[in-house]
Amino acid sequence: MLVAEGQQVKAGAALLVLDDAVQRASTEQARLQAESAQAQLSQLKAQPRPEALQVARAQVVLADANLRTARDQFDKRRASRNLDARSISQDVLDNAADALYQAEASLEVARRQFALVRAGAWRYDIMVQQRQAEALSQTYVAAQALLQKYTIRAATDGVVLALNASVGSYVSPQGAYEGASRDKANVHT
Repeated sequence: MLVAEGQQVKAGAALLVLDDAVQRASTEQARLQAESAQAQLSQLKAQPRPEALQVARAQVVLADANLRTARDQFDKRRASRNLDARSISQDVLDNAADALYQAEASLEVARRQFALVRAGAWRYDIMVQQRQAEALSQTYVAAQALLQKYTIRAATDGVVLALNASVGSYVSPQGAYEGASRDKANVHT
């Protein structure tokens, strides 16, 4: 109870506050979810991260170096086999050819991964996150509006004539009920 009987009040003045602990917690949760969604949206819009680009670029360099090594190994084994077929078995030459093929494929994967990172977030991912952030922001606004309803305010300027509820009473649209005896209604509007 924020007022006393006989007290002058102005329109909009808070008269009493209902227990809003659950709604206050729900409102705070909605606020945090909305902020998290907005942060995720900002993160998507900020892509690509320079650090991710550096890693992807380094993977391309590593894959390229591995390809050169595999090519050198294959070329040496093939040259040896061409000079003397008995110097290296066909199996060793085939393994070197397979390693070369794998190194070429690894370089292609690294290049595509680099291109993917460099492209940043997909516009559809950004659009989905934008809608999620908007929806959660609206949920927060609705929760705030509901929280405001837990404070009963004076409709007009006037004088408080009577208080028909006390701290601990149960209040519903049908009236106020005393906490000790809920069967006795004090309904005055």
